[in-house]
Amino acid sequence: MSRLMTTLIALALTLTGTSACDEASEAAFGADGEIELRPGGYGGGGVLLNTSATGEWAIDHLNVAFGNDLDGVILDGVELPGKEKGMVIKLKSVRAEKGQLIGESAYGTHKGDEFKNSVWYLRTPNALGAVKRTMTISQYTVDAEGLHRYVFMYPNDVTYGKHLYTLQGGSNTYKENKENPPQTIAVCAPDPETGGSLEALVYDGLYVDMTSGKMDKRDNTLMIACVSGGVGKAGVWGFLPYSWGIEALQTATRAVRADYCGDGSSYTKPGNALYMKDMFGIHDFGQGAGNKTEAIWRLDGAACMNVPRDANFSYASVDCGGWTPKWCEEDAEMGHFGDTALIHTKIP
Repeated sequence: MSRLMTTLIALALTLTGTSACDEASEAAFGADGEIELRPGGYGGGGVLLNTSATGEWAIDHLNVAFGNDLDGVILDGVELPGKEKGMVIKLKSVRAEKGQLIGESAYGTHKGDEFKNSVWYLRTPNALGAVKRTMTISQYTVDAEGLHRYVFMYPNDVTYGKHLYTLQGGSNTYKENKENPPQTIAVCAPDPETGGSLEALVYDGLYVDMTSGKMDKRDNTLMIACVSGGVGKAGVWGFLPYSWGIEALQTATRAVRADYCGDGSSYTKPGNALYMKDMFGIHDFGQGAGNKTEAIWRLDGAACMNVPRDANFSYASVDCGGWTPKWCEEDAEMGHFGDTALIHTKIP
């Protein structure tokens, strides 16, 4: 998607949950209530903030100070394949710069394709103690916009449990295949906007509250942001934290997920499309300039709103715990809210 061309963004609620989730799992992914996964139509974004998991355990953030816990996940180390057969390069450290993974070892600095087939050694807790897990990177690409994209995988091992977001009727990656089971399963749920892409972006120094959607800087932290979730989708649409700041990413994630209240709730579903304009010059309304306003967005949700993009909701039905965002006047623009409003969305 070009950042300078007129963009019609179709938002589809691609992930409304999974019967395999319990309440704790849903909370970790920013979803509420009983949910059931189904493939979406054209578009993406989804209600979920992220879809990254190794089996039943969410892997949203990693503490890259090896051996230290973050949200119940410990990263013990990363190994890269060497140029010679059987050679293994143990990294002393790993980080990301502008979305690109970079590692340091006794052999020097490593990045780009060198991370293909890398092995990430993790531990997660259970009732009996820490459980060892591994992830690998099976694909790495850089798109025309310079966006670094990774596909993380984990072993198809029954001890990992079912993936939190096992897609039913979608990508074969998540279907049970007893005759020819896959050796590995993708960490990310598929994104229907890009034909079932399993890719993730990597953000450095970012921590996202997986219930509220609030974002903060955090040292020694990598976030694996699946493009099938709101945080990754906002980056794909151009709102990258290393280009425009965390505030831009958080605001865009609110808009992607129709999180009018700014509390992590989502008011979208499959097939709901919108036009977008922002203060950074990434997107403009183009042919949608004369359409009705959905909302004007700032860091904490909708500065004002009119008609929800999902026809099942009305302005009055948006409940933010006893209040509703103010109504947008007919001539409402981002500038009417000073420098706090960053994105304006309209409904086709």
